[in-house]
Amino acid sequence: MGEDRFITTPDGRKIRAMIHGNGPTLVVLDAGLGANGFYWSKTYKLLAEKLPNVCIVAYDRAGMGGSDPDPRPRTLAHMADDLDTIIDSFVPRQVFLIGHSWGGTLAQFAAARRRAAGRTITGVMLVDSSTRTNQYSSLKVRTSVALAPPILRLLGRTRLAKLAMFKLGAGLPRPLRNAAIAGSASRTATEAAAAEAELFLSEIDWLSKQPLRLDGVDVCVISGMKGSKIIAKIRRELIAAHQKIAAAGRWVPATKSAHNIPLSEPELIAEQIMNMVDRARVAAAQEPVLV
Repeated sequence: MGEDRFITTPDGRKIRAMIHGNGPTLVVLDAGLGANGFYWSKTYKLLAEKLPNVCIVAYDRAGMGGSDPDPRPRTLAHMADDLDTIIDSFVPRQVFLIGHSWGGTLAQFAAARRRAAGRTITGVMLVDSSTRTNQYSSLKVRTSVALAPPILRLLGRTRLAKLAMFKLGAGLPRPLRNAAIAGSASRTATEAAAAEAELFLSEIDWLSKQPLRLDGVDVCVISGMKGSKIIAKIRRELIAAHQKIAAAGRWVPATKSAHNIPLSEPELIAEQIMNMVDRARVAAAQEPVLV
């Protein structure tokens, strides 16, 4: 997965980034809660093959994989600070943020914040991102989410974490599968995941009240279309929420997938990223040159 580089945050922590290419266009891949950069291996490989002049980065959020833990509360704002540190270390002309699940929520927040601050942001792709729907008003769902942190911490103290994280490496070549599992199953990683999960409900409730404006940013939302009958209503609500976010952009159905689209349809994600990059190149070529 490219070259390992450790990027230093303002408070001295190290974040591991896996980097391929060095072009002026930057694509950053952000994994879901409990996952690390290796989770993106399939998409990363396709992008590296088909976008040779683009800088592709998959990274481990704080505490995951090879990144140092962050002692601060794992709010979206704090996680976006780390993401900004990674982006700004490249000084890119164009920036595309690609996030899956909770990583998609982070990408959306970070993109809107960069836009509001007048910082470079070209496109954002939300891959079955976590989005506020009626399901989070349910006591059953809120109780299940509240139980996640202690369960994650318990898994981290036992060898059961590797079994629980096995799906993170499904379909990957053995070395990458082992790296994906190891990067999420350590005690440090499960503690980091628990810290994010602890704030999940409060952050997603808060986010639903914020006007995340993405005017002028190319937005693409990919939704998983499969799921059991038990969660059919939740899936319909999530798709409707995704379509609302994508109203001024593009909504793409992943017809072969449930939630883990980076594992089941990486080619669809890669295709949509390439389309975004191409649209940005065409737009840039049409801009008047100041002399």
